[in-house]
Amino acid sequence: MSKVDEAIVEINQTLAAIAPELEGLQDFLSIDDLEPDTKTMISSAIDQYTRRQRALESANVALTNLVGDGHPVLTIAPVTLSVKADLDANMASLEAALAKITTTAASTLGMTATAPEPK
Repeated sequence: MSKVDEAIVEINQTLAAIAPELEGLQDFLSIDDLEPDTKTMISSAIDQYTRRQRALESANVALTNLVGDGHPVLTIAPVTLSVKADLDANMASLEAALAKITTTAASTLGMTATAPEPK
């Protein structure tokens, strides 16, 4: 199992775990006798859970699409002989140009050593 597959499993487990917690928080809001501060805190928690749930669902879709696209394998589709010949010709010209490029090297290092100092 790839790391992506493991992440999908973990996301699904987390989504399953937070679903009843979110439902319970939403049920709290149906209680008429809650103080305004309590309702505000519950609403804030619901918002946080909802954001996390949406982020996890988005990540799950993205990772599932990645696996569906063949991850972790990424291959280039076979090409025609003319496409390969074109690539080879361009590679030859790149190699020819690269062969003409030179680098400059330092002619001297410029370091001077002094006598060691006793400790």
